[in-house]
Amino acid sequence: MSTAVFGAPEWLASSGRAVKVGEDGTLVFDHVNGYLTPEMVPDAEEFFAARKDEELGRWRWPEDRKFVVYGRDDGGARVVDETTGDNWFYRREDVVHASDPFWAACAFWEAHPALPWAGARPGDIWVLTLNDISLPDVPAMPTTGGRFVVIGEDNGRPAFVDFSDIADARCVWSAVQA
Repeated sequence: MSTAVFGAPEWLASSGRAVKVGEDGTLVFDHVNGYLTPEMVPDAEEFFAARKDEELGRWRWPEDRKFVVYGRDDGGARVVDETTGDNWFYRREDVVHASDPFWAACAFWEAHPALPWAGARPGDIWVLTLNDISLPDVPAMPTTGGRFVVIGEDNGRPAFVDFSDIADARCVWSAVQA
């Protein structure tokens, strides 16, 4: 583990206390003394649960932490009640369902706005900026399954790009306009 945990060398628990992450992965809960006080145990539990949520690609609803949400490339959201195992699937365009699972999905979408390239259609041409900043922007066309195929010679670039590898994108030609 590195300081990249949650993208920062420090993580803030809901108690307001900071969990510090050292370069070597050392965790410091409030102070260094070799033990956790009863007040710090919930911070540690919350930290490890959040780390596991990130590792599993799920988002926990702050309003009711028993609900976790798994986002999908198509913009849908699978909401799971961890206490019962019940689960629901919603799309952004669904009509309002007055239930806690639906509100958990809405909170997820608010925290994770739709990506412009999520609506890319076959035949469109996009210019992609990849998360790997060592690679130049690449022209690409969307395929199925949340991927783009890169147009042109490879020049060391990947032949396919997954949605998760994209930092930014813009549509430069739409098949619908043609």
